[in-house]
Amino acid sequence: MGDLAATLEIPHPTLTRLVDDLVDSAHLYRTQSNEDRRRVSVHLSTRGQKLLTRLDSLAAAHEHSLRTQCGEDSISELVTALKTVRDRLSEP
Repeated sequence: MGDLAATLEIPHPTLTRLVDDLVDSAHLYRTQSNEDRRRVSVHLSTRGQKLLTRLDSLAAAHEHSLRTQCGEDSISELVTALKTVRDRLSEP
């Protein structure tokens, strides 16, 4: 869970709430490590995989629409600007 929180760049308590909701809705499930009982892994269920596939398709269609409407150069500039903002916010 700690690795996932760092990858998603969200606070651990927020991730825990999100994962709890996704476990409750049967999109994810958790397993506990046999070696270290404190370590918990999160896994995508079949139901979660179906939802993720649908959301990936919607996101791809939306991105394609934006690129068509705004142009590749504008989208590239936007991505660069957003990465700059993210990097500056993560600086100490």
